[in-house]
Order: sequence, then C-alpha cells, then structure tokens
Amino acid sequence: MAIHGTPRWNDRNAAYFQQTNNPTEHMLKVRLPHGTSWLETCGPTAAINCITAMGNDVSIYTPGGYLPQPEEVLSDWFNDSQNFDLMSHIYSVLSPEEVAGNEVLDWYPLALRQVFDVTAQVVSQLSLEDAIAHLNSGRALLICLKSPGHYIALVAYDDVTNEFIYQDSWPERWPDGDGFCRRLSWREFETNRRPKALVFW
Repeated sequence: MAIHGTPRWNDRNAAYFQQTNNPTEHMLKVRLPHGTSWLETCGPTAAINCITAMGNDVSIYTPGGYLPQPEEVLSDWFNDSQNFDLMSHIYSVLSPEEVAGNEVLDWYPLALRQVFDVTAQVVSQLSLEDAIAHLNSGRALLICLKSPGHYIALVAYDDVTNEFIYQDSWPERWPDGDGFCRRLSWREFETNRRPKALVFW
C-alpha cells in the first residue's frame, strides 16, 4: 500500500480532534431546542486536524494550568469583535458582525497565523492533481463538502486505491462512531466539494 501524506496522518493520539466536545458546542447543544442542528465548529476543528497532522504543536496553557481546547480558541478568534476590522480589510464580501466568522474560509489564513503562527493559503480552485501533489509533499488540505455542509481535513492519499484519507471531526455521523482516517474517493472529491480549499504550508 502506497500512502503519501502529512507526517502524522495516522497518529490518532496527537493529530485527531473532535468538534463535539468543546465548550461552544456544549453550550449550543443545551441552549438550542431539542433536534436543532448545533454543530458549528467543524472548520476550526478540521484546521486543527490539519495543523497537527503536519506535526505542529497546538497546546495552549493558562496561568492556572487549564488547557483550553485549541479548536475552541480558534473559534473564539473568528468571533471576537476586536478582530472584525482586520477581517473586513482582508475579505469585505461578508461582514464579520453578521456571520459566524469560522464559516468563512477567506479569514482562516489570518486567524491561523495569529493564533498558531501557521501559514495557510486559500486556493479558489483546487484540482484533483494539485490536491494529490500537496499531500505527496506533506501538506494538509482543508476542504468543505457540499453534502453535508461540513469541513474535513485531507491528510494523505492512497495511490493504490485512489482515495484520499481524511480526519472527520464529526465522528457521530458515521455508523461506527469513528471519524479517524476515513476514505474519500476521487469521484466524490470531484463532485461533492465546494471549490475553495485551504492549503497548509
């Protein structure tokens, strides 16, 4: 089997984070009416899965010893009003005062640089060939599926089966309850994906 990807693509302990256990998701779950969709942090969590798959440290420490979940801190950055002027300057099509910033891919490079000192770049059209080349070079990719509308982290490519390997931060959507190292066919990559993507360097 020939799998090429990020240095930690198959490291469950160091490079797999779930979105269903952070403070924002818990608050939404208990506050919104029963049956309401409450999952909102797939983008930040998928970004953390990309960062850690490439071998970066995302540990955050507080003076008292509490360890905030990194996807929670990244989500906070997107929705902190002190960042709105910067966000509007970078991408003015949407107002950060009127949308959840974590849903807008164009604001991710700035957020990732300011929170984790990580470099990422928005690509307006990601081809199949380019995606494979990035993964072969050890770079992770953040993409958004159309159905369900959901961010995932591409971390490797299997050139024997012609499948992408990705971390899904929403494990409950799978019958086995596991989002680690799921498989995405090149056909689904071509048909069930929004055009923009984020490449991590």
